[in-house]
Amino acid sequence: MAPPNIMNKRIRYTALGSIFELSSNRTELHSIHTGWREGKWEEAMKYFENAWTSALKQFRAMHRNKLVHS
Repeated sequence: MAPPNIMNKRIRYTALGSIFELSSNRTELHSIHTGWREGKWEEAMKYFENAWTSALKQFRAMHRNKLVHS
């Protein structure tokens, strides 16, 4: 979730869609963050670009070399 100073500027919210593709030796994550508007949304978009990059790096580091079965 974005910091309160960014969230309070938004009247509408965005949406995140994710798809996990599993194979025998790897998992690919495809995500799309949609619903951005023009105007005051640039600050929130920049925040989330950095946040998703950081979160996905942490996720990858936590799960590297682990085999996950559903």
